Amino acid sequence: MSKKRKTIIKRGKFYASYPNGGHPSLIYSKHRRKNKYDAVVFGTTPGHHRKEMNVPISNNIEKSVVHTRPIRGVRPDFSDKELVGLRIDKSDKTIVEIIKRKKPQETRKYKLYKEKKRQAS
Repeated sequence: MSKKRKTIIKRGKFYASYPNGGHPSLIYSKHRRKNKYDAVVFGTTPGHHRKEMNVPISNNIEKSVVHTRPIRGVRPDFSDKELVGLRIDKSDKTIVEIIKRKKPQETRKYKLYKEKKRQAS
């Protein structure tokens, strides 16, 4: 059976990202042919490399945080199902836009994929 996913990830939508335990992430850039997806990751636990948001991304949680570096992953790093009901408030858009400009952190699967592509050429 093929590992290729049938559903297509859309830019600007929320999906669960598995390199960091299934946190919701907002896809802001994608390149299907190169199998490269960039996303901003959100969570609920404050910490060292996280910034607290003014308004939570969902109604059923108390507070949201955003990781200060985006991630760059391959298709298997993200779920098939879109997470509906999540949104970013206008007051938090600037925080997310600043994070989008930073250099993304590459996932393990992306590094392996990149190495495999390099060896094949």
